[in-house]
Amino acid sequence: MIPKTKEPLKELEKIRKEVPLFTEEEIKRMIKESKKEWSKLEWFISIAGFFSNFFSQSPKWIKCAKVIRSREKKAVSTIVLMEIKYRGIKKFGIRKTREILHKIKSSKSICIFDVTKEIAELAADLRVKYYDKEKKPVSYADMISLATAIMTRCKILYSGDPDFTDIKEIKTVIV
Repeated sequence: MIPKTKEPLKELEKIRKEVPLFTEEEIKRMIKESKKEWSKLEWFISIAGFFSNFFSQSPKWIKCAKVIRSREKKAVSTIVLMEIKYRGIKKFGIRKTREILHKIKSSKSICIFDVTKEIAELAADLRVKYYDKEKKPVSYADMISLATAIMTRCKILYSGDPDFTDIKEIKTVIV
């Protein structure tokens, strides 16, 4: 619960001095449940626009391709799948979107993480910290992606969204 003070962000920082990361056992269990085999996640890919750039071969697609095609272990949130499906249907149609989702879900280097209650709570805290209606209207979906990246101990968050530019909790690369 966010305290009702004049300075809620300072109070929030006091409450969340340390992000409650998933334990190694929890991460291994989630990876096992997704039927993927590896020990460490390197990158987190956020936002459907990243995949959209790749699959549409937009001018940014080469940068996105290097990340998606690399053998480094990557994580995505189920929220990213929702964004991909919604944006993909509008941009590519249903058939192409199903192909895109199938490639992501069957990739040996991408692990898909469900939104847990811990991720949801951290996402809410992060939205309180970063949301500014005029300057930075970060979405709930973006904060869920950020929280998932943090809690799964990914080293880098890749995104096509400039709203991630000033994030301090994890190294961020905007493509």
